Order: sequence, then C-alpha cells, then structure tokens
Amino acid sequence: MSSFDIVIATHNRSKLLRLTLESLRHLRCPESVRVHIVIVGNACTDDSEQVVESFTGSAPWPVSYLTESQPGKSFALNSAIAHSSSEWVVFFDDDERIAPDWLERFCDARAELDFDFIAGLYIADFEADPPSWLPERHSAAVISRHPANIAQQRIVLGSALMWGGNCAIRRVALEQVGAFSTAFARGDGLPQLGCEDIDMQFRLLRAGFTGWFDPRLKILHWTPVSKLQKSFFREKTYWAGYTLRRYEFACPDPTDRTVQLLGVARWRWRAVAASFGRVIWFTILRKEARRFESELDLRWFAGYLSAVRKEKPDLGRRSSTAGADMRSCNITAPAGGASGAPSENTPSAYADQPSAPHRCASRCRTATPRDPATHESSP
Repeated sequence: MSSFDIVIATHNRSKLLRLTLESLRHLRCPESVRVHIVIVGNACTDDSEQVVESFTGSAPWPVSYLTESQPGKSFALNSAIAHSSSEWVVFFDDDERIAPDWLERFCDARAELDFDFIAGLYIADFEADPPSWLPERHSAAVISRHPANIAQQRIVLGSALMWGGNCAIRRVALEQVGAFSTAFARGDGLPQLGCEDIDMQFRLLRAGFTGWFDPRLKILHWTPVSKLQKSFFREKTYWAGYTLRRYEFACPDPTDRTVQLLGVARWRWRAVAASFGRVIWFTILRKEARRFESELDLRWFAGYLSAVRKEKPDLGRRSSTAGADMRSCNITAPAGGASGAPSENTPSAYADQPSAPHRCASRCRTATPRDPATHESSP
C-alpha cells in the first residue's frame, strides 16, 4: 500500500484555500492508497484556521493543521515535512484546484515510470479572458502557466520543471537531501521570487535521484485579472531576472568557465542586443504582442544586472544545503531573449514576506476518516 501526505501551506488566502480543500474532497483515491492531509497556516491572521476546521469535520481522510509563525513558504513546508511520515509527500498550493483523478494518474505514472520525484501540469484558471498580448514564454515565471503542448519528459539539470504547487517527492529522497532551503525566501525588503522548489529539484538531481514531468497530473492555478496587466508582467519579469542572479550567486557552479563581461556571461550581452533589435523591429511592424515579449526580455535582464550590482559575500553562506548546476539552470529565462535558454519556474505562493528568526508552534487535530464523496468535480 502506498501512503501520501498531501501538504498545503497557506498565508491569508482563506477564500482560495476553501476552494482548494473542496477540490481535495472530490479526489478519487485508489484502494491501495492511504492519504493524510497536512495544512500549515503560515503567519495567518485571517480565518484560514476556521476554514480548515470546517473542512476537517467532513474530510474523507485525516487532516492535521499546523501553525508556522515564521513568514516564508519554505518554513511552512519544512514544518509539514517534519510532521509527516508517509512514503510520498505531495505539495499543492492554496490557490489551486486539483484534478479529481490526480492520485489515479500518479498511480499510472508509478506503474510506467521509475522516479523519486514527479511534477505535474499547471493550467491557468483565468478570472477573465486572457489578453491577446499574453506572452507564453514569460507566463511560466509570472503567472505559473505551462505551455499547452508540453510533453511528458524526464527532468534533467538543464530544465526547471518541478514547480512547488504540483509535485510529489519520495520521503527517502527528502531525508537524504534535506529540507527546503530557507535561503531563498523573500527578504531584504525586495519582492524577488522564491525559488525553493527549483533549488530542491537541483539538489535531488545532483544527489542521483530521478524525476519526471507528467502532464497527466493536473491542477488549475487561479489567475486573477490583476495579474493580466502589462504593469504586473513588467514588474514580475524584472524580479524574475533578479532572483535568478541571486540564486546563481548563492549556489555557484564550481565547474562554470563562462567568459564574463562586467560580471555577466558574455553570451547574455549578445542576447540583450538581439532583444533590443527585436523591440525596434516589431515596433516598426506594429506587432505589439511580439514587441512586448521582447521588451520583457530586456526587463528580465535589467533585473539580472541589478542583482549583479547588489551581490554580497554573505548570501553564498546562507544555505549549506543549496546547490545547483547553474550553468544549465535558467529558472525563469525565456527562450531566445535576454535571459537565454528556455526554462520555466513558478513564483513563491506568498506575497512579500519579511525575514525573521524561526519560531514554530504546532497544533494538530486529526479527523475521523469517512467515505469519500462519490460525485465528481473537474477543476
């Protein structure tokens, strides 16, 4: 029998959390599977705990609720991992609806593939019709949306496919590589993106574990109108570039021999020149969607360059467990633009959080299991 701890970290998003928990209620569970749900309230000041209590009373599986007072998703995830004991730890976010066949498709993947961790497909749950200018390459980093035609594939060092809101990791792998790094939580008063999930992917790969991406494992990721604005894309793309450079500095690749110019790989400067030329060309052709995409390439590089100027020696010592092949890791870089090779990443699930000493208080309540709901619900 396989056992699963389903982990959800939440911060002041009780309305969205309610929808996430409702989707779990309709999750179909094979007879050979045992499920335990672990929800972590991360410095919550809203009614998230009451929402969980309401769900616990009618949940089809045992539910544990923990509180983590240290703001930051990594702290919350690590509290959940410490509390869990199942063979597999599954991670979802509090702004998602999980497909009712997720566990069934996971079991199918287990029968077909050999893996220690697996990641699934993000489908945007748009609040309104997406605009015509929506750039697919940058949507991965900005609104956590996979391309529609992405295929099943093995996860390798040159990719960044394990997004933290739709993945599962074997417990023995977590025990070997350690908990999520807290070095990449938002801090320093800057809204850089969290990349604890991508760091975990690279640590797993470098430890010799095998990972797969399987688009049959689906979630719907809430995408409000506020994120479908050019101003939002401009800001988040800038911070995506900033985040990657900070991660490169924290986890340098000792084998990297890339030629540098002003602290930046020389090939990136060539890509910037190409992006600048495309902005001018598409402006002349009046192709706004293509022009905006190239503009975002330049904004990504501006963030990357800003981080180069802000590098501090102490950041590289913040996490003894972090490590990645940074020469091949372009966690938020769009293909063919200022940021280089194609890649994907997801922002952290939370809004900007201050850094503070770790304080954790846990309260655990376990519900009596009952028969799951028989009706189906498609996210």
